[in-house]
Amino acid sequence: MENIIISNITRYKRNKIYLKKNKRNIIIINEKKKIYCNNIFNDVNYILVIVFKIFLIIFALMMLDLYRHKCFL
Repeated sequence: MENIIISNITRYKRNKIYLKKNKRNIIIINEKKKIYCNNIFNDVNYILVIVFKIFLIIFALMMLDLYRHKCFL
């Protein structure tokens, strides 16, 4: 098990060195899928946060209306 982990780490370091040497070609072919997935997840998180904020604003306005009419739940 240790040998496999060490080999993976060395591969990762080699990839980093490759990145530093070729700054123009930033995306490595092996890591394209990971980068793509990360972008999708970031977009989904951003959309969810926006929807949640809108929901909170609507909820707060509803509570204010109820409080103004003195029938607060």
